[in-house]
Amino acid sequence: METINNFDKYDFPLDVLWLDIEYTSERKWFTWNATSFPDPVELLEWVDSQAHRKLVPISDPHIKIDFEYNIYRELLENDYFVLDSEGRAPFVGECWPGNTSWVDYFNPAAREYYGKLHLYKNFPSTPALGGFWNDMNEPTLFDNLYERTFPFDLIHYGGVRHRDVHNIYGMLQTMSTHAGLIERDNGTLRPFILSRAYFAGSQRYANKWSGDNMGRFDDLRFSIPMALTSNLVGLAFYGADIPGFFAGATEELLIRWYELGIWLPFFRAHAANGTPRREPFLFGNETQEILRDHMKLRYKHLPYWYTVFYEHTVTGDPIVRALLYQYPEDPVGYDLNDEFLIGSDILVASVYESEATSVQVYFPDSTDFWYQITGEGYKFFEGSTWAEIPVNMTYIPVFYRSGSIIVRTTSTGRSSAYNREASLELHVVPDRENNAVTRLYIDDYESFDYVNRKEFYYVELNYQFDGEDHLTVTDLDEESIPGDVEFPSIDTVHIYERRDDGVTVKTLTEDRNGNKLSAINLFKQKKLL
Repeated sequence: METINNFDKYDFPLDVLWLDIEYTSERKWFTWNATSFPDPVELLEWVDSQAHRKLVPISDPHIKIDFEYNIYRELLENDYFVLDSEGRAPFVGECWPGNTSWVDYFNPAAREYYGKLHLYKNFPSTPALGGFWNDMNEPTLFDNLYERTFPFDLIHYGGVRHRDVHNIYGMLQTMSTHAGLIERDNGTLRPFILSRAYFAGSQRYANKWSGDNMGRFDDLRFSIPMALTSNLVGLAFYGADIPGFFAGATEELLIRWYELGIWLPFFRAHAANGTPRREPFLFGNETQEILRDHMKLRYKHLPYWYTVFYEHTVTGDPIVRALLYQYPEDPVGYDLNDEFLIGSDILVASVYESEATSVQVYFPDSTDFWYQITGEGYKFFEGSTWAEIPVNMTYIPVFYRSGSIIVRTTSTGRSSAYNREASLELHVVPDRENNAVTRLYIDDYESFDYVNRKEFYYVELNYQFDGEDHLTVTDLDEESIPGDVEFPSIDTVHIYERRDDGVTVKTLTEDRNGNKLSAINLFKQKKLL
């Protein structure tokens, strides 16, 4: 409660607090530490009342050996554990609770049992417990004799040796967690699951983070090719712990990691027990201002992010993209893994060296311009060129592609729930023919009505200039029925214009007849300018 109140006091947006292993009673999953959480339901109701925020607890696949722990007893009685190499008894190893055994998710009945542990009647909570975090599921144990994972001759359900199915184990845990969360909320809410292990197909059940990284500039650098590779193979909701899990990151590294981390799909700060506290409100005013500005910049771009996420589910295109994916005919992009695209229209160049004062940036596609939106003043750069871009501690280089319209919220609030009610602003970046286009997807952000009832908006916004500004909207899915989903008002249109001496931005809040843009229902009238 104190942490959430401090995020509000110091004006930092916040959606989720993560509960690591000590929230449990003696590291027994699906229990609460009664000292820290005497009334978890009451606490979760309070968390929900604070701008619909969430808690997400960790849950590992190993189970503490304790005959007073009913989950252990029931798993043992039903033969739901992974067996030793002779198939006679549950395998026993050491992990966080001490001596433990592991759920055998290859057994369909064990998966069903594990899934039902997530039900409210079995684990007191509310929907404000916004999902689960499946960790240590490679699987991991502490004994170096086994290279910190299962011996390969352990036996799974059906007599299968672990050596033949090792990489699938973690995915089966997330599948079980997913099924349990679907049942928990009667199929009304989309499950959220974070997993450390994954396999082909894991993206159907969980998103991914890079695991226990270090607070070093090299680890910041490596987070980009890791995210791009993960996106290329289909697991797109990916990110790295900010500013490194182990070791105490310097304040400079913390700033740089926030500046870059806001542009990866999964955005979380997380640290090992014993490392210095690093909530953003604990730093000096200058650092706070930088972190606050960047966190809010991410939140302002959530309409753009949400559309790219939706389109990924339809097309399979990565959310964050290596240049080689978007521009396969450009050979330069094949050698670059320190700059990347979000969707097709935002280009980010990472800064991963201490005391950097500039960074070399390549701009793809000779038909495009790229408009820098961070730093002092707007600048534009021709495609198929390199440029040395100055940087200081307050920003890294970020660019909008010509021919695009970037949809942003006009303001941010305490959480992403605020953004659902916020009005929009359009950043129009015309191409050489003075045209620009984008797509916008909106639904209720939490249910399956977008699938089951086709309740969503999916539209194309099209800008043209022929001496006057024109902006129209076209439905992209004629079968969609928005239902209770509201199309937000568009308050402001910013039009970027190239000049010999740089870039100017024309801001419109009224149409040519003097009507406030915010008063025009763009979805119904199909025309804004």
